Amino acid sequence: MLTCPAAQASSENKAGKRKEVEGSAARPPSFLNGTIGIDTVKLTAGPNQKPYVIHKSLLCYYSPYFAAALNGSFKEAEENALKIDGGFRLEVVNLFFNWLYTQTIPETRSPEIRAILNRGIESKDFDVEWDMLMTGLYIFGDRYNVPKLRKDVMDKFYSKYELGDGTGLPYGVPSYGTVLKAFNGLPDNSKLCHFFVCIYGTKWDSGCDGASAEEIKARDEVPRIFLSKVMLKMGDVRKYNSQFDDEPPMPGLCAFHEHGPEATNACRKAQRVETAVSTAAERARMEAERAVAVETRRETMIKQAREKRLKTSNGS
Repeated sequence: MLTCPAAQASSENKAGKRKEVEGSAARPPSFLNGTIGIDTVKLTAGPNQKPYVIHKSLLCYYSPYFAAALNGSFKEAEENALKIDGGFRLEVVNLFFNWLYTQTIPETRSPEIRAILNRGIESKDFDVEWDMLMTGLYIFGDRYNVPKLRKDVMDKFYSKYELGDGTGLPYGVPSYGTVLKAFNGLPDNSKLCHFFVCIYGTKWDSGCDGASAEEIKARDEVPRIFLSKVMLKMGDVRKYNSQFDDEPPMPGLCAFHEHGPEATNACRKAQRVETAVSTAAERARMEAERAVAVETRRETMIKQAREKRLKTSNGS
């Protein structure tokens, strides 16, 4: 996962109020040094109010919303209980709590995503489902003010559509349904909405819609503000092309982060390091899978040869 030191930095105001962006502590609560504590909070989510028991220190560290709700004079603070509203899918809530403890987000076609979806669907549909889940997770981070969650989801989207998930093969554009979900659940000027505008403005062509009648229908439902921003972005692309006879690059990842310009250099340095690490890890995984496939084929061939010899021996 790409990390951005600026997005993780805390700032204190002159009145000594709690630090923002990453919570009130200099470092995340940890089991290793005991700072995670023993206080827990009961949260419920979904139509059947599924219960979760989560460490209070983690919730308050990453979310000023939860910190205010659980440490103030509200009923939630007295009862140490809180209901997750907003109609979020349980899969999104599960992803949030998993992220809270592991600081990781599953890749597009990872076993974790397949387990979350729990159904046999085509790989292309996995891509769309992942986008919808991640958009829901970003909206969750916006609704409950979890800045680092928003940043981590944004990094994943950028990696998928601009860097290619470490494989060097970027995806095309998100589905119209994903765009519609983002613009319905977020402010028009949110970083994720801006990212979708940039992706469509630089990469979209009529071939992106394919032959999917569902996608073509969804195209008519995207909001006008999205279409107008994409139109302006395409105008910038044509202007750039006429001046430099080349396609303009996508803005760098920092354009979709929430930190200020003074932290850009540190952020980019961290991106280069972690992109290299992520790429190496992905290549190692692919090599391991290839080695397993080769070994499986070898064992199958040995087994078939053994069975053939045994059949010949019995026939004679």
